[in-house]
Amino acid sequence: MRIKVLISILAVLIGFIVIYNFYDNNRIVVREARVGIQDLPDSFEGFTILQISDLHQKEFGKDQKRLVEKINSLDYDLIAITGDMVNRVANVEPFYKMLEGIKNKKHVLFIEGNSDPMDYEFGDQIGFRKSDFIKGIEERGVFFLEFPYEIKRGNDS
Repeated sequence: MRIKVLISILAVLIGFIVIYNFYDNNRIVVREARVGIQDLPDSFEGFTILQISDLHQKEFGKDQKRLVEKINSLDYDLIAITGDMVNRVANVEPFYKMLEGIKNKKHVLFIEGNSDPMDYEFGDQIGFRKSDFIKGIEERGVFFLEFPYEIKRGNDS
């Protein structure tokens, strides 16, 4: 009898963990953090950065509808996409769909993560060039952050 009760409790616990993990992996979380920067020009006071990271090919509805709606509902000055959007064996479509759906693309920056495809490819036939993955990001209005990127506000940058 005790073993049946323990097995039942264990089964409920495992079920809860599985359901919670499914829920947790399918929700979109927005967290706010204030960062103080010494000697920041006044014109940049309140400058808002939206960071997107570690999607790992995750899909949030058809054509990333839920994610795109959330991004477009937020007020930001810059999007920093900080890697791990896809996996090495890449299905880039969910990431590209997200990029295509973003309305405010004035400043969207990308830096690759360790699970993203390589940013450059090279070989005897092709030489040294940006990968198709990076070209696809740039074609969708995103700046691949490999060099400094200047943002101007009034006379400040």
